Amino acid sequence: MATPDSAMTVSTPTPGRYFANRTAKESNKVSYDLEAAGRLRQVSSDLVGLPDSGR
Repeated sequence: MATPDSAMTVSTPTPGRYFANRTAKESNKVSYDLEAAGRLRQVSSDLVGLPDSGR
């Protein structure tokens, strides 16, 4: 059985990247901001009524 052209096997991990048109792309620099990620998590938890995660 032939493998479709759209199938792709990645042999090495690509942390912090995503694929577009079969090409690894760098994520926006703001996506690496851990402080902003923490704020987003907290605001999201508050909005849906989850308890404080203690982070």
